[in-house]
Amino acid sequence: MKPNDAKFVLKEIYRILKSKGKIILKLNPYFNPNELEKDNNFKKIKKDFYKERSGLYFWNISNKQIKKIIAPYYKICKYKEIEFKDYNMINRVYYLKKT
Repeated sequence: MKPNDAKFVLKEIYRILKSKGKIILKLNPYFNPNELEKDNNFKKIKKDFYKERSGLYFWNISNKQIKKIIAPYYKICKYKEIEFKDYNMINRVYYLKKT
């Protein structure tokens, strides 16, 4: 998802979510931008936004950045990193509550 679209979706979910409603937000891992720029599987489109060789878009957003984006709408109830050993990857999962 493109960054502006992702922000719009978070706002729309907030708009339709009941008071104190909860959502789960799953994000890909955050990668060092210097490593991504050296990796031929990613093409940098603009700051923190890449296109994977497969054609998928990838918004490389840090935990600090996501906290800033969601702060006006949601409280973080729980954060967990889920490891997928078969793929050598970690997904970041936020359990959020509408403020």
